[in-house]
Order: sequence, then C-alpha cells, then structure tokens
Amino acid sequence: MPEPARNRRIYGPDGRLVAIGDLVYEKLKIVIEYEGERWHKDPWSVIDVDRYNKLVLLGWSIIRVRKHHTAADVERMVGEALALRGWRG
Repeated sequence: MPEPARNRRIYGPDGRLVAIGDLVYEKLKIVIEYEGERWHKDPWSVIDVDRYNKLVLLGWSIIRVRKHHTAADVERMVGEALALRGWRG
C-alpha cells in the first residue's frame, strides 16, 4: 500500500480550505479520518459532518476509523478504497 500524506490540507476548487485530513491520498481523493471519543460527545462535531459532506461533494472517499477498528480492518478498508479508485499495487 502506498504511504499516505499526514495532516494534509484539502482545498476546494475555489482555493478555500475544506479540511485537514489525518491521512490523505491526494491524487486518489481518499481521506482517512480517526474519530476519537470526543467525536460523539462534542456539540462541535457537527463541523466534522459538514466537512465530510463537502469532501464527498468534491468527489472524495472518506474512511472513518474508530478505536474499535483493528489494523486489519483499516488495511482492508483502505485497500478497498484504493482498488475502487484504480490503484494497482
């Protein structure tokens, strides 16, 4: 699997910052986001929902990872996303 960029800024076509992805495959438009416990408890998490919606509208695939996911789970999800985007390893 290729190495993703870390904490990469993602901009919209208008040049505005849309998100800073935890792990990003920029050319393939895949972002992997780790969601800690705060995510479901914090009223500001609505910002994440809006950000995810903007990314999807711009053609990005988002893989959301929580602490219950194993390394094998993440590798499988990322592998599937890469394959769907045409990556051949």
